[in-house]
Amino acid sequence: MNNKPLPVGLAHVEIKEALNGMAQIYIDGKKVNGVIGYKIEQDAAEKRVPILTMQVQCELDLDCGAIPVLPEPWSWFYEPKVPGFTDVRDIGKS
Repeated sequence: MNNKPLPVGLAHVEIKEALNGMAQIYIDGKKVNGVIGYKIEQDAAEKRVPILTMQVQCELDLDCGAIPVLPEPWSWFYEPKVPGFTDVRDIGKS
């Protein structure tokens, strides 16, 4: 384990051996449950800090007032809450 102090603003991430095919990932000492995939990228020419992208099965609760754009094929699954709302993707369609 690395005991060096972290630069300000960086999380300490540990990836441990997979159990039953599932990786064990800890962020700042707290286990992230439901990890089904992860990817680590690092471009030494651009940023010297690695970027961790995780795929996590979870219950999602957004309390931020924003609705994320869903990827295809789920992008049309939102139901408008405002009467008469027209999605910009529907303009020009007959």
